[in-house]
Amino acid sequence: MTHLNTPDANQVVNNLDNKVASAALTLKNLDAATIPLSGKHLIEASAGTGKTYNITRIYLRLLLERELTVEQILLMTFTKDATQELRGRIDSFIRLALSDWQVLCVDDPYFTALDKRIDKSKREFLLKRALLFLDEAAIFTIHGFCQRVLNQYAFTSGLPFNANMAANSTEITLQVCQDWYRSLAKSDADSFMLLASFWATPESFLSSFSKAIGHSSTLSVIDVESIAAEFITLVRQAHENLTTHSDLFENALILVKKGAEQEKRRSELAQLNTWLVSIIDQELSLMAVGEGKVKMPDAFFDGKRYARSTYKAELLDAFAPVKQVKEQVKKIANKINKAKAYTIVKSGIYNIRQQVITQKQALNLLDFDDLINTLAYCLSSACLTDKGANKECSNDESSSDDNTNQLAKQLLAQYPVALIDEFQDTDPKQFGILQAIYYGDNAVKANAALFLIGDPKQAIYGFRGGDIFAYLNARSGCDYHWLMDTNWRSTPEMIAGYNQLFSKKAKAARPEDATGKLSESVFGFGIPYLAVLAGKKSASANQENAESGQVLADSDKALQFIHFTDHEQPDSKVSQGSRPMMANWCANEIVTLLTSNEHAAKPKDIAILVRDGAEARDIKQALEQAGLDSVFLSDRANLFHSEQARQLLCLLKGVLLPENERLFVAALSCGLLGYDAQKLYQLQQDELAYQTMKFAFVDYRSQWQRQGFITMAITLMHNLLDVPLRNKDRCLTNILHLFEILQAASVRLSQGQELLHWFEQQCHAESNDVEAELRLESDGDLIRLITQHGSKGMEYPYVFIPFACRHKDPLKFGNKAVSYLEYHDKHGNLCLSLDGGKEAKQAMSNEAYAESIRLLYVAITRAERRCYILCCAFDGYHLSPLGKTLQLQEQDSIIKGLAVVKAGAEHAIGIRQVSLDCPLDDNGQVLKQLENNSQESVNSAVSQFTGTIERDWWLSSFTALSRNIRHAGVSNPDRDTDTTQNQLATLSNSPLGNSELAALTHGQQICFKLAKGAHTGNLLHDILEQTDFTAPNWQESVEKPLLVYGELTSGGVNTSDNTSFTEDDLIAWLEQVLNTAFISNDDNDNYASLSDLDLNKTLRESEFYFPMQGEGTSALAKLLTDHRNSAERNINSSDSKTSTSSSTNTSTLTLKYPVMLPSHKKLSGMMHGFIDLIFEYQGKYYLCDYKSSHLGDSFQDYQYDALLDNVEKNYYDLQYLIYSLALHRYLKQTLSDYQPSKHFGGVYYLYLRGMTTEPEHQGAGVYYRKISVQELNNLDALFAHENSEAAQDD
Repeated sequence: MTHLNTPDANQVVNNLDNKVASAALTLKNLDAATIPLSGKHLIEASAGTGKTYNITRIYLRLLLERELTVEQILLMTFTKDATQELRGRIDSFIRLALSDWQVLCVDDPYFTALDKRIDKSKREFLLKRALLFLDEAAIFTIHGFCQRVLNQYAFTSGLPFNANMAANSTEITLQVCQDWYRSLAKSDADSFMLLASFWATPESFLSSFSKAIGHSSTLSVIDVESIAAEFITLVRQAHENLTTHSDLFENALILVKKGAEQEKRRSELAQLNTWLVSIIDQELSLMAVGEGKVKMPDAFFDGKRYARSTYKAELLDAFAPVKQVKEQVKKIANKINKAKAYTIVKSGIYNIRQQVITQKQALNLLDFDDLINTLAYCLSSACLTDKGANKECSNDESSSDDNTNQLAKQLLAQYPVALIDEFQDTDPKQFGILQAIYYGDNAVKANAALFLIGDPKQAIYGFRGGDIFAYLNARSGCDYHWLMDTNWRSTPEMIAGYNQLFSKKAKAARPEDATGKLSESVFGFGIPYLAVLAGKKSASANQENAESGQVLADSDKALQFIHFTDHEQPDSKVSQGSRPMMANWCANEIVTLLTSNEHAAKPKDIAILVRDGAEARDIKQALEQAGLDSVFLSDRANLFHSEQARQLLCLLKGVLLPENERLFVAALSCGLLGYDAQKLYQLQQDELAYQTMKFAFVDYRSQWQRQGFITMAITLMHNLLDVPLRNKDRCLTNILHLFEILQAASVRLSQGQELLHWFEQQCHAESNDVEAELRLESDGDLIRLITQHGSKGMEYPYVFIPFACRHKDPLKFGNKAVSYLEYHDKHGNLCLSLDGGKEAKQAMSNEAYAESIRLLYVAITRAERRCYILCCAFDGYHLSPLGKTLQLQEQDSIIKGLAVVKAGAEHAIGIRQVSLDCPLDDNGQVLKQLENNSQESVNSAVSQFTGTIERDWWLSSFTALSRNIRHAGVSNPDRDTDTTQNQLATLSNSPLGNSELAALTHGQQICFKLAKGAHTGNLLHDILEQTDFTAPNWQESVEKPLLVYGELTSGGVNTSDNTSFTEDDLIAWLEQVLNTAFISNDDNDNYASLSDLDLNKTLRESEFYFPMQGEGTSALAKLLTDHRNSAERNINSSDSKTSTSSSTNTSTLTLKYPVMLPSHKKLSGMMHGFIDLIFEYQGKYYLCDYKSSHLGDSFQDYQYDALLDNVEKNYYDLQYLIYSLALHRYLKQTLSDYQPSKHFGGVYYLYLRGMTTEPEHQGAGVYYRKISVQELNNLDALFAHENSEAAQDD
């Protein structure tokens, strides 16, 4: 258990909530087996401590102990990839629990504890239910959750049902901004000119203020009066200072001169005082002063006059305020103009916000931010009291139920438990949604639970709206606080290293706080650093060194600081131009890792974590020079701004207009066809080749016009494209991506000129659509180059952080000062300001520097075995992530700060000093390039395949076997096809047929007259598959199948003979089928029907696979022949061809349909099929198949002999033998005491047209065949591998 004392030194956190200021939060170690499943929980999970591992365990307990369904447990995270990972992990964990529960109970205390609370039958039911509905699990991103709620409760939210979703609304915002620029220019030319002097275009305006437009909060600006008052205050101080030091000026500057020069200087001082007083009294216009119309008399305090004076020090102090005035005079006009411009900007932002909303409503469009904003508004609106709509919603848990939002109640009932992953990345509106649902009396009464899982030390997405203050505010309102303190990712040495680095306490910031105590952690803002424990053991080599007392070299330690200095001036600053040298050192060290037998590192084990694209380019270039292949995983550049987009545009213009000589030559030299200046010159000198190439372009244009863009593009790529070897993967990836986008656009832009015009517009547009982001060119065994933000959630054995001392000024974007500020006040509330004052800028800087420390923490904790941190004294290094972590001041030595850190963990932290002049290894030798890898590449050979490919392996089925189809793929359920007219004529010769049909009512004739063929078979199968035989709900069962089937008609060739039937006719027939008694047990003479079979005694449409590893089809044909010979048949039947012998011995019978199967030497592969129905009756298991075959218009046509004839003619006996084997093997696996003679009941083939409840036709339409134990064993052996081996042995 760890006690977290909230620091008194941090005013922001002290004022977040009065409860936090004086309270100590108690963090208990999390135990997923015992954590309460109700209330509000905050779980702080440090990097690598198994956050997802514990989420799945809490989730399982919610399923088992609270008996919630997966639809009732809301699991929310912030990316789609994370939701898929969580869904997969939960699926795997539930399946593991279901299959290996008893094994897990032996070794895992978690399962041991659960086993005592939940009985087996309930557990298995709940787990199976969870798996069955896991696809419906409430696992969402925050935007997905909001969208689901707003659609589900559309009336409450007020959103239109057919709203269109867009990833962003940048195009609308740009259009509205352009309209505002135009309207401002027309209505107020002066204001427009002032605005345009700072932000000349709508695009530049949006680049500065797009985030402000996306917010709904109010904006603060510094008005002109404040700027003027600040300047006048400075002038007053300067005037007072001059008056105070008048004696000094007299003695040091005036009396040292004589005569006229003395008077001149007195006059200059008087002029200066007069000028200052004029400004104080506001007699002079500040704009006139700033624009130089009224110049400042500054000759008196010219530094040249006292450069050698003995009073120089005193004069410098005395003139300091007036010199500040002089500096501000140069800026005051610009400041005033900019303040006026910011007032215009503020009104413009408000106007654009409203117009964007109006435009979205007109277009019926929503973006992702709208989802959150709308739901947050819907949930908070009911918190408004009757006293006025402007009163803020109270967060107090004792809020009156009268003010509780109805939507919140509905969501609480739907999702009584929520788990929020990566909660440190939330923002106030997202947290407000959770507050509205899970805070308050209703949540307590509902026994609701809210689990907020995150790590404030990994809150690094402030630029995307993540707000660490929302997390801190939530922390104070939770009932329970839990800690996960064991790292399972990194080695103990790696953990000891960063524990030491980040455990350093910050000293008191203010002199009045200097009590000798250490204040809060380096993370600031009340975020503690609690040292994590190591879950892994030390590597054996490190363990042996520790036991023997041997000290590791710094180059072998887990956390290594590589400090670069100038050899000649070690204490001097290092320019940014030295970054390529540091990148080269990274490349050389990687070569060492890859070629060392000790590390056995692979390229994909190594990650280089950068902060932006500029750092990535330096590293990429160094890796290429060293012969190292890498992939930049975080490249989010715009595809349309790539070199390949420009080249392809040029090429396509030439293809579209090859007659234009300028465009044709430009296309040839675009860089994608392999033509340099020399090759192009040679082509132009060969007139025949030149014309041939031009004709080829004409052909490509014709193909484009006739067959479409993509056909032409692929042909062009295969025939002409010759991309450079350098960055070939990236080049090909971009070209194929461009082809894909252009093909999609060509659907609506069918003309080539239209398409190229659109393409060119995209190449010049500034927006960066997700679809146009560069794609990953490879994910092979390459060195990973990734941004530190992108690396979150990843882990790598070896990590390089190349420029940890590079300072990025949070108040600048590139070389320009930021115009828009976001910061938090002392109460933790978000404030938006346009070019705010010093306090606002300082607050924003402090928050940005704190986030940079957290970003460094994320980067270092990605490492499993080793982390290299490269540092040097760049300009502003003390404000860099590493400088802030070490708490360096401007002139402090980096190496001394590192030495202090190293002293606390000598075994884990190493410091290596490298000269920027010549990066040397530990032996003093210049590091080599990847020679070993190059040599290995030269000597390597193509791998040889030594295995065998089984050519006869195939996926078979009854249909494939009986019709001689090879490699048919997965079969479909068997459905009956049309019966030939000859067969009908043969089988319908019963003298009773016509009279019997005539005796039936019109509705009863449906069984014989309904259209023949597979269409009717599908209808009947689909209905019976959905029907509960004991209590059929016919309306529900027939609704969807009938929609597919259409009208119930006889379907005769002659339309005049067509007969229509009703749904009631169909139901009456199916009632006859269900009530026909046919199921018998050998022990009694009672017959049962389908209507006697409970739903839980049946399996419908059962799909099966089993392996075929046995003999050929000749053995199968023999088995089938024996089966047919064993059938009981009437030898006097006219349909049976018998020998002249009168003996009834079946062996002397000549089969009417001899068995003829396709010849395959070996049945090898998989057998696949669908069984219509499997049912259990009185302890025996039967397989059943429905047949809709038409055998005649009389029930007499469906007696046993006719059915046997049809079965053998269509090889249905082969079908049911295969099905019997599948059922036999299934029962062997599922019944512990399975005995075929006792449990295998046999086969029923139900000819539905012939089934009736009339006693005189008992048995009609029902074909039954008992399968002997010997036949089952023979089938099992025939398809099994053992049979083949036995045959070979014989």
